[in-house]
Amino acid sequence: MRFVTALLSEPGAGDELLDAIHAENPPWRDHLLAMAAQEPRIRDAATRSLADLARDNPSSAGIAGAAMIARRDLAPAVDTLRTAHRPLLLALALQELGRAELSAGHRDTGVALLDETRDLYAELGADADALRVQRLLHAAGVRRRRWPHVPPKADTGWDALTVTERRVAELVADGHTNKSAAEVLTVSPSTVNTHLRAVFTKLGVNSRVQLTRLLITDQRQ
Repeated sequence: MRFVTALLSEPGAGDELLDAIHAENPPWRDHLLAMAAQEPRIRDAATRSLADLARDNPSSAGIAGAAMIARRDLAPAVDTLRTAHRPLLLALALQELGRAELSAGHRDTGVALLDETRDLYAELGADADALRVQRLLHAAGVRRRRWPHVPPKADTGWDALTVTERRVAELVADGHTNKSAAEVLTVSPSTVNTHLRAVFTKLGVNSRVQLTRLLITDQRQ
C-alpha cells in the first residue's frame, strides 16, 4: 500500500501509476491494481481495469479475487483467494474485510480477521505490513504485551519454498513446461523460470527429473 500511496503523492500521479502498470505488465499487476483500488482518486479506473483483466482470464482465481477486492466484495474475495495460492493478495483481502467489519461495529469478527492478516504477513516476512496491522489492532483496543511469534522460514528443503514456488514445483513435476505452467498461474514464462531456479536451489536439485523424484518421495512419506 505504501508503494501505491507514494506514487500518488503528486497531482495526476494516479493516472501515471495505472499507465505504468498497464505498460510494464508486471507479473502481479492484479495485486497492484487491487492496492491502487484502495485509493479513492483512482478507485474506479483500477476497478475497471481489474474487471477487464478478470474477463480476459476467467480461470484465474487470483485475478477474480483481486477484482472482488477492488469492488469491495470482500467476503467472497477472501473465500476465493484461500484457494488461489496468492498469500499476499489474500492478506490484502483479509485486511480490508477486517477493517470493514470494525467500521460496521463487528469488533470480534474484525479483530479475528486482522489477527489472521497480521500472522500471515509475519509468516511471509512482510514485517512492515505486519506492524501496520498491529497498529490497526491497537487502534481497535487490542492490547498485547507480545504478539505471537511466527518461526522464520527454513533456508532449504520443502519448508523453505514459498506458496508460489511450491505450486511451480508441483506443476513442473506434473509435466508442465514453463510456458504451460505460466498459463496456469497467469504469469510470464520468465517468472516461472525465476521461481523454478529458486526451487532447484532450495531443494538441492539440478533437473526437472530430480525434482519430480523428490516430490514423489515427499508425497509417499
